[in-house]
Amino acid sequence: MKHFQGRLVLGQTMNYKTATMNTTTTTTSLGSTLKNLIDGHLDAHPNVSLRGLASREEGMGREYLRRLAAGEIPDHKIDKDKVLLLLMTISKKRTINELMAHFGDPIAKWLLDSFPIVAASNTQFIQDDLDSILSHGDDECIAFYLAQSSAGVSEETAREILGNPGVKALKSLEAKGHISQRARKFFGSPKTYMTSSLTTMRKVAETFVRFYRPAHFGRKRNYMMVLTGSLNQKGIEAEQELYRKFHQDLGKLYSDEENHGDIHCFAVACMDSFNVLEEARHELH
Repeated sequence: MKHFQGRLVLGQTMNYKTATMNTTTTTTSLGSTLKNLIDGHLDAHPNVSLRGLASREEGMGREYLRRLAAGEIPDHKIDKDKVLLLLMTISKKRTINELMAHFGDPIAKWLLDSFPIVAASNTQFIQDDLDSILSHGDDECIAFYLAQSSAGVSEETAREILGNPGVKALKSLEAKGHISQRARKFFGSPKTYMTSSLTTMRKVAETFVRFYRPAHFGRKRNYMMVLTGSLNQKGIEAEQELYRKFHQDLGKLYSDEENHGDIHCFAVACMDSFNVLEEARHELH
């Protein structure tokens, strides 16, 4: 949903303790593969501890990494967000396709199943410092997305949308190297970026929703829907597939140059259940 930027390739990747990285192995569980991956990385880097590995990426979680390294987390309870951070930290790779090529199966298959749209678009994950900026959901977050659009953004437009803080945010992002200026406009990278943090994605979505304007209703400018109900698991998965298809179609619309213009737009979509999965219940308390 988010249009948005690792480190040297490890020479020891294919020499880890296990042969599960070989694509000919199909029966090894993801959990045991990740356990062996962590063991191999720590053996290859004796100066790196589990605590040190966890501290490299905010959101990875030392306790979660400890349980993963101990083989205590079954495949169906794997946290996609945390494991993705782990894989990027170990491999220094920033796209799903690079990660798939680097690790092979069963990790490659898990990545493709978990992030099919991101893999198809070869989206690159953003840098850690930029993720930190976006996670605050403030003026710099909005200014970054304005500059990341095909039209770029001028100081005048930023001031119209965000007031004077918008201009200050653009200059701050430029000073940090996240955007550049040409022809009196600020532009981001031509690549498509995505944050690997679901927490950051939710914060950005909440920020965007603040810009939904009821006064635009009926003027061919916006759309709003809220649906609730009670579904079984089959219905929930069918709903998820509808969202995935909509995500793909909307991505194509935004990428089509025939649709490019100077109106800065956003789209936010989410679905979930009010009922909490048992393994996620602790996050509410």
